[in-house]
Amino acid sequence: MNFSAKEFLSGGSRIYKKNFVKLLGINLLILLLLLALFALISMIIGVTMINSYNGFENDLYATPDLPASTIILIILFAVLCAIFAPVLYAGYSLIYIKLARGENTGFLDIFSGFSNFWHIWLTQYFTGILMLGGVLLFMLPIFIVFIISVGVDLINSLPWMLLLYGNSSIPFYSYSGSLYLYFLILCIVSFVAFIYWALKFMFTTFAAVDKKFKTAEAIFYGSQITNSYKWKIFLAVLLPVIIYSLVSILSGYVFGDESWPALIIRFLFGLFIYAPWLSSVLGEIYNKLSSNYDNTTTDNTEKQITTADAGIENERPSFYEEKKYDTTGSYTFSIDEKKFSFDQDDENDTVEDVGDDDII
Repeated sequence: MNFSAKEFLSGGSRIYKKNFVKLLGINLLILLLLLALFALISMIIGVTMINSYNGFENDLYATPDLPASTIILIILFAVLCAIFAPVLYAGYSLIYIKLARGENTGFLDIFSGFSNFWHIWLTQYFTGILMLGGVLLFMLPIFIVFIISVGVDLINSLPWMLLLYGNSSIPFYSYSGSLYLYFLILCIVSFVAFIYWALKFMFTTFAAVDKKFKTAEAIFYGSQITNSYKWKIFLAVLLPVIIYSLVSILSGYVFGDESWPALIIRFLFGLFIYAPWLSSVLGEIYNKLSSNYDNTTTDNTEKQITTADAGIENERPSFYEEKKYDTTGSYTFSIDEKKFSFDQDDENDTVEDVGDDDII
């Protein structure tokens, strides 16, 4: 079955509209948890910093260094986020996968990724490593061409530069007039490569949490289901991204890029509109591609089994025939061109040449 970008977008948008109230409640709970977590961390860090101001009570402009305990807490919080964020994201994605299938789901599904914790975590980070390697692989030819070009320009212009500048330093820009062109090409190729690999491995984490796959299985499965659909996936998710970008630009233009109103508008719009809408589209895409891939794989497996069975039938020796019983209890069978007849009493056993009338 072949799907279009319009089917992906319309299906995901329909899921979002149908479950708007439920998704609003789920994301509201997420917001409350984030606020509670932020308040708790701020209080802990604030308490650890109070002692650092001892001795500076009369100095209003004192800026003592952060205490070691505060730095340790910040590092610990960053490490915990790095460990748990991929698993919580996988659980959040599972909510939309279930909605796309018409299954019951709720806020607690966010924590469902903990049942396959390490495989989800490793899938997320190995996917990132593969994406980085893929981008560097795309950039490698440009680096090689750039180095060769700069080297040739430098060698050709070195005598003239020495004549003009003598022993003084040679300007960096003087030996490569195409430096900015290479930089522009490098940026474009890097962006295109990132988009390509991001689309290819977009659903590896989805597969890990949905299918309970191990790391290698999730990466393979997630990369396979997007084959021939990367461009359509890109077009399907483009509209939500464009709308969120416009809201961000307009809020920054009206209130100022770094102003609190602009930041709050972007955060709330992203949490309650953009994130659930985009996630609904991704859940719909994954559900369709996953079902299509599973059905195709099952059909191919059944065909292989059928073909193998047919091959066994066809490879039976030419002399093989089923025994043919008659009403007297005797039976006959053939081997090559000879027909053997037996009865129960072993008194009238015969071997007959099928091509002749003689009895051997």
